[in-house]
Amino acid sequence: MDQNRLLKEAQEIAAKYPFYMVRGQLNHLYGYIYQSSDGKTKYAIDVIFDENFPNEPPQIGFRQQVPNLPSEIQLLSLSNWSTDSHVIEIIDELAQIVKKYVEPDSRVKEEESNNSNFEVQQNNQQQNETQIKENIEGQKGIAETSQETSIATEEYITPDLNVYPDDLYAEWNNSQDQLESINDQNIIVEEGTRISENYEQQIIDENVLKTPTYSSEEIVDTAGNLILTTEAALIQQEYAMDFIEGTLGIVEVYLTITLDQTFVIRINFTEYPKRPILEVPEGIKSILGDINESIQILKKWDVSHPPHVVDIIHELESKLWFLTDLETEVNMISGEYKTELVNGILSHLKINLYTYGFKEFGLEIDLSKHPEKPSIKYSKELNELINTPVENLNSYKNWTKGESHCVDIIRESQWLVDKNSRINFELSLLRSAMKDVNYNPNDNSITAKLEGKMKTEGVSFEFKVSLSPDYPMAVPKIELISKLEEQEELKVKLVNQIKTFTASWHQFSYLIDLFNDISKAIFEVSVISCVICHKIECPECNKKISAANPEDQCQVKCPSCERLYHKYCWNTTISSFKKCGFCLRPPPPNMVHID
Repeated sequence: MDQNRLLKEAQEIAAKYPFYMVRGQLNHLYGYIYQSSDGKTKYAIDVIFDENFPNEPPQIGFRQQVPNLPSEIQLLSLSNWSTDSHVIEIIDELAQIVKKYVEPDSRVKEEESNNSNFEVQQNNQQQNETQIKENIEGQKGIAETSQETSIATEEYITPDLNVYPDDLYAEWNNSQDQLESINDQNIIVEEGTRISENYEQQIIDENVLKTPTYSSEEIVDTAGNLILTTEAALIQQEYAMDFIEGTLGIVEVYLTITLDQTFVIRINFTEYPKRPILEVPEGIKSILGDINESIQILKKWDVSHPPHVVDIIHELESKLWFLTDLETEVNMISGEYKTELVNGILSHLKINLYTYGFKEFGLEIDLSKHPEKPSIKYSKELNELINTPVENLNSYKNWTKGESHCVDIIRESQWLVDKNSRINFELSLLRSAMKDVNYNPNDNSITAKLEGKMKTEGVSFEFKVSLSPDYPMAVPKIELISKLEEQEELKVKLVNQIKTFTASWHQFSYLIDLFNDISKAIFEVSVISCVICHKIECPECNKKISAANPEDQCQVKCPSCERLYHKYCWNTTISSFKKCGFCLRPPPPNMVHID
C-alpha cells in the first residue's frame, strides 16, 4: 500500500468532510457524509483501505440505516474505478444520493402527504429515480473534471497542511456526539456512535457498497485532533514511537543511529502549529548544543506555514548521522587503548595511557565536531610529563578533514609518554650514581660530570648526551666536552669507549651503563692520595683511599673542602688541631671522630 497516496486521499476527504482516523490508522477512516439543517440527523460511513489499494477501491459501509435508501446502489465512481481515481469522488457521489433520499423536494413531500393512490406514488417514485439518474450523470462529470484537475496540478510528496479542514468543521461535533471512552493504549481515542446490533445493514456489492466487517473500535472524534493525528501518523510511518501521558500530541520517538546508539526523543506538539517542544538526552545536547538553535526547522519555525513534526526528526537524524563515522573512530581507539564513554556519550571519551612501571596517565577527548579536529584535554600528570601542548603535535597540526583519525593523535601522545618516561628513568639512574647531572628540555640534552685526580690534581670530566626525537629507538649523541690537554691518552680511551657503546646501541640500552664504564676507566688512571700522609694506603688498615668497591677503601671526606683523608689521618688531625688540615675549618660534631 502506497502510504503517500493513502495520506493524500485522507487529506482530500478531510478537507471536505469531517472524517477521522480510527485508532490513529490512516487505512481506516470514519466520518459523516450527511447532517440535517437542525443538526439532529447525521449519517456516518467507514472507509477501509486494504493492501490492494489503489488497484482496488476501498470498502465503504454505513454505520446506521439510512431511511428510504435502496438496499443496492449503483455508483459510477466505483464502476469506473482505476488507479488514477480518487476516493473523494465515491464519497461525493454517495453523499449526494443520501441527501436526495433523505431530503426529497417540497413537491414530492406534498404529493406523498396528500395522495395515497398507488399510481401517484409510482409516478413520484419514477420522478425521483429520474432525478437521481440525472444527478449521478452530473456527478460523474464533476468527478472526472476534479480528477483531471487534481492530476494536472497536484503531486503530493509530503502532506500539505493547507488542505486540512478549517475550524468551521468543529460545528459537526456536538454534545450528543462527544465520545465516551479512552482506550488502554497510549493515545487519546474515543468511541464513535455504536452500531445497533438489530439494524439492517445496506450492501453495495459488485459496484455496490458493502458494509465492512470490523470489531467495535474507539475513534478520535474531535476536529481539533485531526491535525495532531496526522502528524503522529507521519512520524509512526518512519519511526518507532510511544504515545505518552495518554495525550495524542506527546510522543517518545526512538531514534537509532548506530547499533549501540539509540536516542529517545520526547516531542510535545499539542499546540501545533506552534513550535513543538523537544526533550533530548544529554548526549545530543553535548553534540548539538541548544536544540532550538542547532535545528534549523525549529529555529526558523513559521506558525503560518508550519513544517511537519516528522521533518524535525529528519533534520535531527541527519545531524546525528555522523555518529556512524564517530563509532568507527571510537572503535579504532578502543582497539588500542583503554577507553570509557563519559556519561555514556559516544563523542566524549576518557582514555588511559600506560608506560614504564605500569604508570597510568589520563586524557579526555571530545569528538562532537568530528570530522573537524577533536578537543583533547590532558590530565595534570600527563601534561607535566610530556610538557608539549596538543596543538604542537604533528598529527594535530597536520589534521586533514575526512582523512585524519583521532587515534593518530593518541599514538603520538603515547609515544611522548613512553619517551619522557624513559628519559626520567635514565635521569633517576644517573643521579643515583653521579653528583652533577642536569637535563635541558629545550634541546633535549643531558650533561653529566665525573671527578678524577691526576697526580694529586683534581680533574673534571664533563659529558653531553643529545637525545634525538626518536630516542630511545635512535642512538643518542654522546660527547666528551672536557679538554683534557694533559691527559691525551685517557681522552682517547674515553672516546673509544663512547664509540663502542653507541655502535652497539639498541632501545633497551641505558646511559648509566656507559657512564659506569667511563667511571672505571677514569678511576684506573686516577691517582688519589691522602691530603695528610700523601699515601694511597692507610697507615693503620692498609686499605686504599679509593677503590671501585666502597668496602675496600678507607676514606673520609672533609665536608667543607671535600679533600680526602684516611680515617686514621682524619681522626688524628681533628683530635690534635680541631680543624681540617687543608681548609682549617672545624668539622661538624658528628665527624669529630670517625669509627
